[in-house]
Amino acid sequence: MFRSLEDFIRNDSLKGRKKKWFITTLIFLILVSLAVIVIPWRETWNTILNSNLALIAYAVILHIPTQLLSTASYYVVSSQQQVSQKFWTIFKINIIMIFYNIVLPSTFFVSGLRWYRYNQHSKKPAEIFTSIAYLKAFKIL
Repeated sequence: MFRSLEDFIRNDSLKGRKKKWFITTLIFLILVSLAVIVIPWRETWNTILNSNLALIAYAVILHIPTQLLSTASYYVVSSQQQVSQKFWTIFKINIIMIFYNIVLPSTFFVSGLRWYRYNQHSKKPAEIFTSIAYLKAFKIL
């Protein structure tokens, strides 16, 4: 069949593409099923409804300077390397990358791991899940 994982990944035949599609779909369905089973959805929804909107607004306002500082630091580093890019171009690229960071599968793994580790200490899974979801939403803004 395949001698190595590299052969499997590089196989562009129709049969190879079908196998890759099947495997990735299976992994996606397993991860979604785990999310449905593990995440306390009802408690999470109650936590969202009872959230302090003033604190959420404050967090959004604090996120804007964070993005600007991140852009400024990259601008300084890139200009030292003789890369000429406008500040706002770098800012737009950073915003786009934040979107990709939210939707890529590795993000779900990292967020799940973060949720697990925080939950070990506080034993409040719904509240932790909600706070991580808020942070992900702030990155979109």
